[in-house]
Amino acid sequence: GEAGAGDVEGRLLERIVEVLQKFTGLSAQDQRSQPGAGVLVPEAQQTPAQAQAEGAQREQIRYVLAPTVLAILEGLMGLPQPAFEKLLVRLYALLCSLIECNDGRVRGMVTALFLHKIGPALRVSPEGLQFPESETPA
Repeated sequence: GEAGAGDVEGRLLERIVEVLQKFTGLSAQDQRSQPGAGVLVPEAQQTPAQAQAEGAQREQIRYVLAPTVLAILEGLMGLPQPAFEKLLVRLYALLCSLIECNDGRVRGMVTALFLHKIGPALRVSPEGLQFPESETPA
């Protein structure tokens, strides 16, 4: 029934948030409190070797999760606009944090999402945006 579908959607959204948090290194607290929180700052008590090991582990996590993140972003692109806008409230900070990721495919999909889904949600037309020749999105 209808209640069951909403429950499945809620669980799916939680899994999407979980994957994006792992990929970006953002916690739910980071999303609420800090602009630019996708940048990892090692704990003060960490040694440089510990911080380097943690950074390498984060990169490995990102490498493993990149195909899943791409599938999530492609799925978001395919959603009808009203359904996308319902999810945007929960996903906006995570999507913003993907802008700086090292994976060019992920950045490209995030650019497409901002131009074709997030822009319209904010009532901004992509036609009104001017890009320097070297920065035209693919």
